Amino acid sequence: MVLFSIACPILGEVSETKQDTLDEVVITYNDQAITVQLPPQILLMLQRNVSAQETLKQNAKTKSDDIAIHLYDIAIQGYIDYAKLANDEYQRVAGFHYPDLLVQRYILERIIAKDSSGLNTAIAKVQPNMSINDCDYYADDTDIELMHHLDALKDKITMIHKVFSGDYIAYYRFSIKELLAQVQSREALVESLEKSIIENPSSEASYANQIDEENRMIKLLKETEIPLIEYRINHNIIPYHDWRHWALSSKSISPKLN
Repeated sequence: MVLFSIACPILGEVSETKQDTLDEVVITYNDQAITVQLPPQILLMLQRNVSAQETLKQNAKTKSDDIAIHLYDIAIQGYIDYAKLANDEYQRVAGFHYPDLLVQRYILERIIAKDSSGLNTAIAKVQPNMSINDCDYYADDTDIELMHHLDALKDKITMIHKVFSGDYIAYYRFSIKELLAQVQSREALVESLEKSIIENPSSEASYANQIDEENRMIKLLKETEIPLIEYRINHNIIPYHDWRHWALSSKSISPKLN
């Protein structure tokens, strides 16, 4: 099974990306002037999508062009909704990949429905401005595996909607789920590397270094990152609003939290 690759930022030391600076601009979309406030990086992505879609509309001739325009519509509307709903720091962090997730959901739904004609070509047109997977990415997956991917994707989108509504605990819990998945993946890699040592003894030193690094990360996740998030849940620490959030963001803090 191919692992789904679009991740959500995690409120923990492993992957915490601040989005606390906002720029306000007016964009023209579907002949309407829309004022948005967004972090600079996300604003740049929105502007690129709007510009690329407009260029594509002027030259659209094929079915794949029409699909690409629709993919841009999904992403642009995602950015607009993000600007309206992500009013707090933790909401902006949680929803960072929201537009791409919406596009990926549409792609998966079409693949599952066996309606992918022109889809790969359309994806190639928009990929420079989006972080998404094409049809080939899922080529070896069974129908059941594709449904698992879609369910996981819908879970992420649902989580972001909850966070947009003010439920920061939902994001904490989802973050733990993501970190536990990382632990499982790294543990599987360690097991694979240990087998490689048996099969290729001459490369033991190289494999051993990789194993040590993976074990270090597993220990960090289990003993520091996950307990930090659990502590935030248990003590109702609102992300970025409580001095304890920042006090708990240091790797030097003891994992023995009460």
